[in-house]
Amino acid sequence: MTSSQGYATPLVVDPGPSYWLAVGWAVVLAAAAVAVTLLAAPWSAAALLLLVLGSLHEWRHYRLASGRVEWHADGSWRVATPRGREFARLQVGTFTSPWLIVLVLATAHGRRRHLLVRDAVNPVTWRRLRVRLRIEGAHATASPGQVNGPA
Repeated sequence: MTSSQGYATPLVVDPGPSYWLAVGWAVVLAAAAVAVTLLAAPWSAAALLLLVLGSLHEWRHYRLASGRVEWHADGSWRVATPRGREFARLQVGTFTSPWLIVLVLATAHGRRRHLLVRDAVNPVTWRRLRVRLRIEGAHATASPGQVNGPA
C-alpha cells in the first residue's frame, strides 16, 4: 500500500486511435509490398495479397485487444475484452518506454497483451501509468495471486 492519495482511485486507461501506430504500420506494410513486388516472381501477387490480408487481420486484433484497462488501488486489474470485463493480474514481461507500453496481463482465459501508444492515451493518464508501473509494477508481478478477482 502506498501513502499517496493518487493511488486510492482506480487508474483508468481508455486508449483511442493512435496516429503514430497507423503511420508505422502503413510504412512497414508499404516497404514489405515494395520488397515483394521487386521479386518479380510468379507468386508475388499472391504473397502481396496475403501480406495485405494478414495486416488487416492483425490491425483488427490490435483494436480488439487494446480496450479499456483499469488498475485498482488494491492492485487488481479489470480488462475490457470482447467477452466483457474480466479480472486480470499483471505479469512479468510488461514493457514500458516513453512512447510505448505493453501490458502483459493474465486473465481467466489466458494471457493478454495490451499495446498502448503514447499518442492514444491522455498525457496525464500516460504519466500516471508509467510512474505507477515503475513503483508498484515490480511488486505486482512478483506476487502470484488469483485471476478471478480481488480477495
